[in-house]
Amino acid sequence: MSDEMRADQKDSADQKDSADQTSSVVPVVVLELIEESETIQGWMERLDDNAEEGYPEVLERVKKDYRGRLEGVGGQLAEHRPDLVSSLDDRQGTVVSLRADRTSHDRDLVEARLRHGVGELSEGEWGSQRKTVEGLLKEVDALLKVEESAVSEFTAALERIDGSAPPQPQDGGIFSSDGFVAVSHASFRPVGRNGSVSKGPSVVPSQGSSTPATRTPAARENGSADPADELDFIEAVTKEDLEKLDSVTVAARKRA
Repeated sequence: MSDEMRADQKDSADQKDSADQTSSVVPVVVLELIEESETIQGWMERLDDNAEEGYPEVLERVKKDYRGRLEGVGGQLAEHRPDLVSSLDDRQGTVVSLRADRTSHDRDLVEARLRHGVGELSEGEWGSQRKTVEGLLKEVDALLKVEESAVSEFTAALERIDGSAPPQPQDGGIFSSDGFVAVSHASFRPVGRNGSVSKGPSVVPSQGSSTPATRTPAARENGSADPADELDFIEAVTKEDLEKLDSVTVAARKRA
């Protein structure tokens, strides 16, 4: 194949890509940013396999460059994301409305067919109404095709944006029998000096339900006793409570 033929094929492919982007409901600038982000992400994933031994500082320098470029592109995509979400919501609303219109027209067609079947509508009346309703259905189907395609494009673009973004660190959390749970430290209140046990951190299980965590005053997480916690516990127990628990003391008071 000659160089001229290769050049013609490349120009044709470039024109096709340009036409596809132009016909897309997603802004061209967003599509270009997504492609750039995915390209850099691919470079980063292949870095370790292509790194030369003996020069770890070179590998780290290239990684740092790619991370910076990826964060820059990600920041630009983040600015466009709210508009994409808003457009997707609008298109989805239109699809719901059009589907409702289609159902209504379809019912009108069934009703006209039924009335014709029992003899209420003549052949001419049935034919006229059928032509009108079928025309409306054709219009709705054409609009539905456009809107459903737009929904698919916006959804795919948002998925590509989320998929090409660098992984985000998890918030502070702990492991429990239910798996990883996030912990909000803002709601933490220590045990009061009056002996009342306040609610601890607000623990939110991965399933989404919220369960308040209580603080055990007798021991820390590593199992060792905390003197301050023990003091809080002792102060919470009154003399009367101790006497009630001490059967010897109770018996002695009765004899007295």
